[in-house]
Amino acid sequence: MTTDRAWMSLTGGPREMAFWVEELAHRADSPGAVALAVATMSRATIPLLTGLLAEPEAHPGPHVDALVALDPLRDRPYLDDGPDAAVLADVLLTGLSRARADYEGAEVWAAGRVAGPGDRAGRHRVVRGLLDLDSIYATPECRARLEGRARYNLALEERATRP
Repeated sequence: MTTDRAWMSLTGGPREMAFWVEELAHRADSPGAVALAVATMSRATIPLLTGLLAEPEAHPGPHVDALVALDPLRDRPYLDDGPDAAVLADVLLTGLSRARADYEGAEVWAAGRVAGPGDRAGRHRVVRGLLDLDSIYATPECRARLEGRARYNLALEERATRP
């Protein structure tokens, strides 16, 4: 995993990504484009997203390229402004809500944002940035089902990395 895609460890793996793409498809303007962006980022999702990948909007182009370039730790689109990007950002951040035993810490998913493994202040800054958001997730489904656990995990991490 390259450091610029280290945050991909937040996704929870191909099955979880595919589940959330399907679950949130009704919120996207172009669910096929979101599915193609996810399939581009994680080829293991392709057999899991065959229905959405057959949609007419599931073709390469500038919209899918922009989705693939989305950085959910930097870009936090709202449903009203960009439903496809909002859905994708939520899919990419689902791993924040994992059970503590399965949760990947900020030393993994924030690797591209900090000076190195020993940069506690940098990790703290990234974690604090997520906690400072009114909502980590843009979609009502993710807010209702994932927000509480994600904030719990981040609060524990924030305490552990506090300078």
